[in-house]
Amino acid sequence: MDVDMNINDVPALARALMDQHLPAGHRWTFALDSAKSRLGACQYTKRKITVSRHFAAHATEAEVRDTVLHEIAHVLTPSDKHGLRWKAVATRLGATPKACGTNPYLASEEVVAPKLAQVEGQEYVRVAHRSMPDRYRILRENAKTYTLIADDGLTRGASKALVYPDGGKRPTRGEVQAAMRQEALEEVKGKPIVRVTVPGYESKRYALTKPAKGRNRAQLVNLDTGRGLRVTAQQYRLETGAERLSGLLPSR
Repeated sequence: MDVDMNINDVPALARALMDQHLPAGHRWTFALDSAKSRLGACQYTKRKITVSRHFAAHATEAEVRDTVLHEIAHVLTPSDKHGLRWKAVATRLGATPKACGTNPYLASEEVVAPKLAQVEGQEYVRVAHRSMPDRYRILRENAKTYTLIADDGLTRGASKALVYPDGGKRPTRGEVQAAMRQEALEEVKGKPIVRVTVPGYESKRYALTKPAKGRNRAQLVNLDTGRGLRVTAQQYRLETGAERLSGLLPSR
């Protein structure tokens, strides 16, 4: 039978598990954080494991233990994310070997009530996507998306191009694609233009929205379609002046 966890006991439980499974003298610390949706986090640079204070206040001891062990497995398998090595270590530690879950207690009154009060009186909207059939109200407007909230208090993100008034005309697929393309192209104005050296992509022009750095790939946007592409540092280069004038890559 699951036993409710006293939040004051969480740090002691977490530190005991860390001392049990991490190498002696590990110097990792533990803290509760203010996250609402995620359960825990492993901060490599700070050598710190954290667990959501909200989650811990509602969770059972077994749920907290599973979350801490999940993060300890990350400590023991740096850079593997939720790969095979991480899954093997998580299983050995007794943690559920699956990617990060969402806080199952997000619908608690203390979280939901302030958000619903914030959108009280707003008109409802719909989302032109089959995975989001409910009515929503707009909780927050972001650069390219809306954060939406349903009547049950759960929040979802959606591209602005997909959102339309409840009772209004649902945008067609073509209209959505055109709007998303325009959003993407507006975002890349003034960005460097590059060419991709991967076969099949050489003739296309891309805007560089985020350069490659270390193990992180570069983020590009196709100037014709608005679609994104991620490539390594070796797979793209700046467009030459001749290519800008001709719109064509030189013969290879």
